[in-house]
Amino acid sequence: MTLERTSLPRGRGVVPSPAGRILIVDDNPAIHDDFQKILRTRSVEEDTLDKMARELFGRPARPIPQHEFMLDSAFQGREAVARVEAALIGRRPYSLVFLDVRMPPGWDGLDSLEAIWRADPRVHVVLCTAYADYSWDEIVARVGETDRLLILKKPFQSSEVRQLAHSITAKWRLARALEQRFADLEERVQTRTAELEAINRSLRVEVEEHARIEQELRRAQRLEALGRLAAGLGHEINNPLTFLIASLESIQSELDQYWQRIPGGLRSEIESLLGTSLVGAERITQIVRNIKRFARPSEDASERVDVRQTIDGAVAAVARALGPGAAVEVELAGRPYVNVRRTDLDLVFTSLLEHAAHAVASAPSPGRIRISAHRDGGDLVIEILDSGLGMEDLEKVFEPASATKVLNQGAGLGLSICHAIVMALDGSMDVQSAPEQGTAIMVRLPGSLVEWRAAPAMGA
Repeated sequence: MTLERTSLPRGRGVVPSPAGRILIVDDNPAIHDDFQKILRTRSVEEDTLDKMARELFGRPARPIPQHEFMLDSAFQGREAVARVEAALIGRRPYSLVFLDVRMPPGWDGLDSLEAIWRADPRVHVVLCTAYADYSWDEIVARVGETDRLLILKKPFQSSEVRQLAHSITAKWRLARALEQRFADLEERVQTRTAELEAINRSLRVEVEEHARIEQELRRAQRLEALGRLAAGLGHEINNPLTFLIASLESIQSELDQYWQRIPGGLRSEIESLLGTSLVGAERITQIVRNIKRFARPSEDASERVDVRQTIDGAVAAVARALGPGAAVEVELAGRPYVNVRRTDLDLVFTSLLEHAAHAVASAPSPGRIRISAHRDGGDLVIEILDSGLGMEDLEKVFEPASATKVLNQGAGLGLSICHAIVMALDGSMDVQSAPEQGTAIMVRLPGSLVEWRAAPAMGA
């Protein structure tokens, strides 16, 4: 049966001693005395020539130190195992054990060897025996083939014992130093690996940030190009549009004196056509106004703007676009004011409410728009929630002319303009929507622009 060995932690759990630590295990006290005489620390006295030189030239005597060994004794196998375990706990392990094979009445040498190697698989062992109790094959069958086991026949020579002690303890110290080196190298590799992983994570963050910045840059470039195009288009559309509206209003004014002569059915049809034309022309006027705002941001000075008044004005402006039975709810925590250009804030809320009104008006059942504002830290968060048809492609929701509105309800510039205005204020916009589930648009304005007052009393 092969010995089952316990693996020990490498490197820092072992403190090799310059003096080899040796354990003598034998039930005969005389054997311990013999090992002490052979391996104990001693000095070699100076020879005759050295003595004469010292006497002639006055040199002090210099004893020559021999190799030191730290010797411990155990008289039975169990005691030996206890000493080996205690040495490991004290981080001063033995490098060599001289182990007698016959130690009645306790364990014999092989039983003790198996227990010692279970406690410390690194220690080298020299089996000392005067008898052929076990053959080498029997020993290998029990403990396995290893270079940490030697057999020393009794009676042994002093030179053999010293040679074994020197070579084995030197080999043990070299193995421990190598283990320590590998442990240090492994620690350095782990530290370097952790540093590389941190660098890799940082690079991933930088790459993602770079990609985000590139995306924002491309969007800004598209907006800039569209702005230049929009400026020209707005100018070209505005002049004929002015004539168109003036002509329609003139026709409506001229027809007032002829209404009595026109049959009722035809009169209703003309009124409907004129009304539809004027609504369409007014819508084009609003689009042109948005285009101009998109192309040339306002240069008005910032002022303290009442958010509640701005929202109420936007609600009134889009009331005609709401479908029959639609409801608008406004709920504000306190009375927020923001330091911005009034025209910017008017345009943001009017455009967002117009977007919500179109969504609600196109829904199959009467819809609802809920506008709320609350404080988040120092920031002001305004949420506009509608129960309309919702949107699908949210990735391009802030792209100019993206198809976020229902058919025939605008060119999709409103959200792009709102997003540009809010971002210019160091704020943010977020859109959450799903088909048939409605849309929620959150506008966050930084606390540096916000001033809060208590909510007004009822009826104020």
